[in-house]
Amino acid sequence: MNKKLITIICCCFFLVLPAVSLGGQGATGMYGSFNAGVAIPADGSMTIPGLVSAELEYDTSFTVGGALGYRLGETGDYRLEGEVAYQNNEVDRIAYISLPADVDGVILSSMEASVLTFLLNGYIDFNYGSAFSWFVTAGAGFARIDGEMTVDGVNYDEDDTVFAYQFGVGAGYAVTETVTLDCKYRYLRTGDFNIEGGDVEVASPSHNIIAGIRVAF
Repeated sequence: MNKKLITIICCCFFLVLPAVSLGGQGATGMYGSFNAGVAIPADGSMTIPGLVSAELEYDTSFTVGGALGYRLGETGDYRLEGEVAYQNNEVDRIAYISLPADVDGVILSSMEASVLTFLLNGYIDFNYGSAFSWFVTAGAGFARIDGEMTVDGVNYDEDDTVFAYQFGVGAGYAVTETVTLDCKYRYLRTGDFNIEGGDVEVASPSHNIIAGIRVAF
């Protein structure tokens, strides 16, 4: 899991690096961004027929992401971007019992899921002639979910690809003509994570609070 996280962070860095290096040469329609923040997952559920059915409560976790985008329109009030983001969701309680837990005679020691999203996002920016602006956003794509759990001393690792979508609202502050700092709230939802013999609702929806930097080039 740690190796995957390092890989994602490196990819996000290299997505933004060209934007940073070219930022002083004047802005066209292209921009790069990097962001990080906290993910607050809603409660989920796990159902494995004949074995266990229980509610899941997740810990607050982290999220990181990077994007490349393009400003549209004569005034640049519309944006379209491709984004890659990662978050890790660790189960804190199952059936209202802190892990490790005995659920119907099954010992569940740990459970977590990493969510890697690939989204196409649209933005509408509202700027009234000052350094401050605000925006609304929505996007859709897919998520690669990797789930790990330890049951009765046996480790299980499953993955699945599901539909994902998001929408949110945020505000930005233009530090220079090419560099903008922003923060936003994002509602992220993914499809259920299907495993052999059962189904898991993985931290869906997730309420994410994110801060980032956007650089035009």
